[in-house]
Amino acid sequence: MILSADRQAEIFMLSFMLGIYCAFFYAVIKAIRLIIPHGKIVSGMEDGVYWAGCGLFVVKYMLEKNNGEIRVFSVIAFFSAMILYNTVFGLFVEKILGKTALAIKKIMLAAAECVAMPFKLVWHICRRPAVKARNKVKKTGYAVLILIKKYVKIKLITFRALLRPGKK
Repeated sequence: MILSADRQAEIFMLSFMLGIYCAFFYAVIKAIRLIIPHGKIVSGMEDGVYWAGCGLFVVKYMLEKNNGEIRVFSVIAFFSAMILYNTVFGLFVEKILGKTALAIKKIMLAAAECVAMPFKLVWHICRRPAVKARNKVKKTGYAVLILIKKYVKIKLITFRALLRPGKK
């Protein structure tokens, strides 16, 4: 299907914006990795999900705007936008998102500390009695087990004595 020049320009700009959007979203993923550290395997899985999502998003876009046709200029616009974003704006945006992510992480840690503080205080107050009670229960439990073992041994001896021939 032949497209007019203005329609081609519109598709080109939309593809370009889609590339910028996907590159920005990857910068957000990197910022999230600063908040929650990831291992190589999880990062690889995240990247796979990211690229699969971008691929599906681009295919959906192509189906809607290009009538299902893959146009080379659209693909070039998408990837050139990603490259341009990463070279021109990427470092600046990543610094801002990184600082924001670290600020969010500090806020979350402070909030977690505020929530945990009453529990820490209660544990600090109750730790010694709880440890003493645990030790007492442990000792009592061992004493009970020893008594049960002796009881079972006595019962086995009497049961064996009853089973011996000649004794009734």
